[in-house]
Amino acid sequence: MRYGTGFLYSEKNYKIPKKINLKIGLSGNIGSGKSTVLKEFEKLGVPVFDADASAKFFLDDIKVLYYLTQRYGIKVVSGFNVDKKALANIIFNDKEELEKFETIIHPLVRKDFIEWCNDQDYPYVMMESAILFESGFDSMMDKNITVVCDEKIAIERVIKRDNITEDKVRKRLLNQLSQVDKAFLSDYIIMNNNQDLTKQVNKIHNELKTCMI
Repeated sequence: MRYGTGFLYSEKNYKIPKKINLKIGLSGNIGSGKSTVLKEFEKLGVPVFDADASAKFFLDDIKVLYYLTQRYGIKVVSGFNVDKKALANIIFNDKEELEKFETIIHPLVRKDFIEWCNDQDYPYVMMESAILFESGFDSMMDKNITVVCDEKIAIERVIKRDNITEDKVRKRLLNQLSQVDKAFLSDYIIMNNNQDLTKQVNKIHNELKTCMI
C-alpha cells in the first residue's frame, strides 16, 4: 500500500492501464466501521489506495503550505510544519473552510491515485475515502461501496475511539452526506452493525473479480 508520492503527475502521461479491470470506491461515514471492512478486502489481496492518508501526505506540498500559511498563518503553520489537529478543528467545524481546502488538496490526491494505479496488477483496485462522494472521487470509479450502520452505534464508536463528545460527533456528521444519500449512489452496501462482514465482503469480492467493463 502506498499513500502518496509528493510529486505531481500529468493525467495525459499516466492513464490507468487496461490491465486494471475495475476501480472501486469504498466509503462510509465516521463510525460506520469502514476501516474494519477495508481490512477484510486487504486480507483478500486487494490493492488499496488510502485517499485520506494521501491527503495528509500532501500537507507538505509547497502549494498546500502556501495556501494554509496565507489563510491561517501561525494558527496552523509553523515553519514548514502543519498542525494537523488545529487544521482539523477549523475545517471540520466550518463547511465553507472545508470546501476551500478541498479545492487545493483533491487535485493532488486524484493525480496520485492515477499514478498509483499504474503500479498495480490485479482484477480490481480500491480507493478508500471517508469523503468519496463529497469530493467527487466517486466519479473516477467503476463501482462504489458504502459501509452503513445505525447512527447510534456510529456515534458510540466515535465517542469511544476519539474521546470526544456526542455534540462534536454530530457536527462532523453534518459535513458528510447522509448514509441514505451515499447508499443511493452506491452499487454495493455493506451493513456493519453486528452482521458478518467476511461473508458480505467475500460475496462482493467474487463478483468484482469476474466483472469486466
